[in-house]
Parts: sequence; C-alpha cells; structure tokens
Amino acid sequence: AVALPWVPQIPLLERTAVMITHGGLGTVKECIIRGVPLLVCPVARDQPENARRVVHHGLGLAGDFAAPSPEGLFGQVERIDSDPSFRENVERMRRRFLEIEESGTGVRLIEEVLRWPR
Repeated sequence: AVALPWVPQIPLLERTAVMITHGGLGTVKECIIRGVPLLVCPVARDQPENARRVVHHGLGLAGDFAAPSPEGLFGQVERIDSDPSFRENVERMRRRFLEIEESGTGVRLIEEVLRWPR
C-alpha cells in the first residue's frame, strides 16, 4: 500500500481494487462508474450521508479518519476486497447509473429547468 498527498484520481481508479475516501459525492460517483468499492471515512458536509448510502447499498464500508489505525483501515480494506458482494453491488449500481445517463433523463431535466421563467 502507498499513501500520497495527491494522485490523478480517474486514471488511478482504473487500477484500484478499493478506494479509501472522505466520501465526497464526485468521488463516490467516479468509483461507482469505474466499479470500485469504497471505504468512506467522512469528514464534513455531505460526506456522512454519502457514507451511510454507500453502506446501505453494500458498495463498501464506513471508517473513521479521526482515530484510524493502519491495522483498522487495512482490515476494512481487506474485508471489502475479499468479499465479492461489494464488487457485485458496485457493478449493479454502475449499470444503473449508465442506464440513467444513457436515457437522457438528466439532460431533459436540466433543459426543462433552464426554460423556467426567472
């Protein structure tokens, strides 16, 4: 395992087995789209709710950056990596995300909102 202060996230996700993240919505979506299960250690804002959703949908586990031990984090990563249900759930969610994106629903909704009088 390697810890770095910054990496190019999207290219790295193409080679990642499990993502350890604070759980911002952009990162959660990028992981789902690339089929990567998550260990979410929320810090603030929307992150605690995003962590709850990740756990609820079986996409990964929630951790804690406040008092992490290397053994604790690596244990959670090992659990996620060794349990195929996390990857299966992420793959199911990935297919759903892609179906919705390809349907054009989001584009139509944005265009409709832009037509509303101001």
